[in-house]
Amino acid sequence: MFGFFNKKKVNDPALLKRITEDGISHAAKRFSSVLIEGSLTTSSLAHEFVMQELDGARQGNDLSVEFVENSGVPESEYKGSLSHNTPELDAAQDFMQIITSKLQPRVDIIVPLRLEIVKNVMERYGIGQSYFSTKTPFEQFKEAAERGDATAQVTVGLAYREGIGASQDYYKAFEWLKKAAEQGEAEAQNHLGNLYENGQGVERNETKAMEWYLKSANQGYVDAQFNVGVMYHTGVAGITDLKKAAEWYIEAANQGHEDARYNLNLITF
Repeated sequence: MFGFFNKKKVNDPALLKRITEDGISHAAKRFSSVLIEGSLTTSSLAHEFVMQELDGARQGNDLSVEFVENSGVPESEYKGSLSHNTPELDAAQDFMQIITSKLQPRVDIIVPLRLEIVKNVMERYGIGQSYFSTKTPFEQFKEAAERGDATAQVTVGLAYREGIGASQDYYKAFEWLKKAAEQGEAEAQNHLGNLYENGQGVERNETKAMEWYLKSANQGYVDAQFNVGVMYHTGVAGITDLKKAAEWYIEAANQGHEDARYNLNLITF
């Protein structure tokens, strides 16, 4: 029954824990040093690496796009770089992909970490401009969040909840996640439910937790579907309904949620 409360999965929990403890900036310095010393040993390699990263980032979320727009690199210089045949960069790109895969699905960690690594390479080889030195990824996310960007609000909320890039503050985490949840952001709704369930940054309220989990689950957010299943399975919100629990576990299992499959096998009618 250990699967009940395993509500988020990361491929390498030890790596996530280390980044959480050290901070994104410190982790990025380590990773960029490995890249520079091992794969990006010349300015031409570093330049092409950065161009490919910028080309990918311009197609990403608001923080990534803002990063590219403020990079000081003309669009004509990086656009289309991902289509270049550059086997000499395979090791560097594989390294970045390994980091990304190990931290999935924590986009709130992956994006600022990856951008910070690129920023370090740019500064090391004098690519672009020094804009990045003045703002941390968290500060950039917070600016976007204050402009009403729901995705950025989720990231800021999680940063406060985990203490990554900012001092841990459950009350501020609740504030930002609620803003995004009220905009209909499914991930935020799920995290808000979790805060209500655990009484973090707000008075514990299992009924409210269920309400937000359901809003998220009804949008197809897989972790919320699992969480709703757990609530019905265990009766945490005062309602035990194994049939509904099974229905939600099936929804999550169909999206590949392993804990949902495990818990589904525990249900007997």
